[in-house]
Amino acid sequence: MKLINKFTYIALSAVLFCGLAVLTSCDNEKDAPPYIDTTENEIVLEDNGLTADGTPASFQLGANDAWKVVYAPEWVQLNYESGDRGRLTIHVTAEENYTGEDRYGVIEFQLNGGKPEQVGVSQKTKVLEMEISTNSMPLDKEGIDIYGSATPSFSIVTNYEWSIQLPEGNDWITLDHNDGHPGTTEIKITAEPNSTNQAREADILVVAGKKTFPISIRQQGTYTPDAKTAGHVYFSETFDWAHEEALMYPDDCQDQVGSINGKNGKTKPLYNSGNEHLRSAFDNALIDLNPAGSCIYVADGYLKLGKGSNQTGVCIKNPLDIPQGEMADVELTFTFAKNGTDKVTLSVEIENDGKIENGKHSLISTPFEPVNNSDKNINWQWKDGSIKIKGVTADTRIMIRSTQFGLGSGYYRWFLDNIKVTRIDTTN
Repeated sequence: MKLINKFTYIALSAVLFCGLAVLTSCDNEKDAPPYIDTTENEIVLEDNGLTADGTPASFQLGANDAWKVVYAPEWVQLNYESGDRGRLTIHVTAEENYTGEDRYGVIEFQLNGGKPEQVGVSQKTKVLEMEISTNSMPLDKEGIDIYGSATPSFSIVTNYEWSIQLPEGNDWITLDHNDGHPGTTEIKITAEPNSTNQAREADILVVAGKKTFPISIRQQGTYTPDAKTAGHVYFSETFDWAHEEALMYPDDCQDQVGSINGKNGKTKPLYNSGNEHLRSAFDNALIDLNPAGSCIYVADGYLKLGKGSNQTGVCIKNPLDIPQGEMADVELTFTFAKNGTDKVTLSVEIENDGKIENGKHSLISTPFEPVNNSDKNINWQWKDGSIKIKGVTADTRIMIRSTQFGLGSGYYRWFLDNIKVTRIDTTN
């Protein structure tokens, strides 16, 4: 009997000890200092908002009390923004970064007791890809695309969010899209008719991230005919100065076109040292469209243009003597030839005001075909060129160039003489 009582005493003592230990443990945990911790101090996201391996960033968060997120960048998304005591896996993603620069931020967690924990987050910017179909849009006085489209438009192809800024004071222009998303978007432009006798211009800006892309819009005015009569010559260049050079240096400045199979091929390079007087005579009347190519040569009374892998053309330098707010219809004439059988053609191009009749479009002519000098027993042959341009003003730039201008390789050599711009009968 005494033995049974002894065992009972021992068992009760053990139960009481365990209970006391449990109570003591619970009290100790309640009295422990606030605890919150994360397994990562910094996470890095790619431009698409995921990690480099294409998954959300993640880390473990442990706490001994309830917690919540008290701050996170607006571009960051979390799978948990609050939690209770214990351990959780936090997933972090972000919106795609179209800002144009890397961005940085901090996620701050806070325990009920006030203890904070921070995790830094950074995201790379998306590399901008942008293709805009044009950087200029010439419009006629009615607001029609000078290239012939009744509704002027341009397209944007990009991998970025974008917007368009239209400067104040240009309420004569409206766009059917002012912003857009990655992909391809066509933007249509509506321009009110310009009833003034002045051209008007506006530069709209396509903005993507930190970069801007200007598009120049120019609308012709409603001009009245000038007071000149038909036959008035606005411009003439006969290259007499080139013939005078040939008279002084017949062995170095020859008539290649006028010789059998072009055998008299000595010409003077316009840009060579010692030929500054020729350059000055040229610059008085014309502009070289490709001076870096150094491919204009002075022959006996005319110019030779082009060399291997370099093409060029000329632009009439000075404005035509047409008063501001007025216009004229003109005829551009010139004579041209090609070097042997080079596969070269010529084009007339204008900028700003005017419209080329029967052209490829309003600003560029159909190509002019020179005589093919395939007969090696005769002189190379000249050909006359003529084209009518309506509505020319003092702002009109008139150019004659090889159609192949801008090609990186090949031989497209040609000759130019007797440039003239003459007024013809003009209607408003």
